[in-house]
Amino acid sequence: MIITVTAGLAAPHAAARPLLDRVEGQRHGRVQARRTYADGAQYLIFSDPTAGGPAPEWTPFPALTPAAVAQIQQILTDEVLPLPPAAGAGRAAGPATGAGSLTWVVYTGVGEHVVQTAGGLYSQLPPFVRRLDEAVSQGVVRAE
Repeated sequence: MIITVTAGLAAPHAAARPLLDRVEGQRHGRVQARRTYADGAQYLIFSDPTAGGPAPEWTPFPALTPAAVAQIQQILTDEVLPLPPAAGAGRAAGPATGAGSLTWVVYTGVGEHVVQTAGGLYSQLPPFVRRLDEAVSQGVVRAE
């Protein structure tokens, strides 16, 4: 399962619990994920079992401001955690990799809350998806 990969994570993050994983299942088993940590660090990972390339590893993605992390935490608390968990969800089941699925793994104090949304038109996704994406896009740490 792609979210168990630690290759490419900076040492402090390899040992730390993430805040959120956003996993997008694509056609032919391809998977893309973005991981966010409470300190604002973010990573991306791609896996394409049909490409025959090297093993997937996380690559750094632009960090987020503390305000953006706080906004993400609020959205997770208010809009994602109240949703029922995906059937059969959890680390053992892993994120779905079907075409057009989005899996949200919210790391809580002692466990994980996994929610799945169907892919499709962006405008048809649940409002929390757009709110999380806006928090990320507006909260990127700008280079000085």
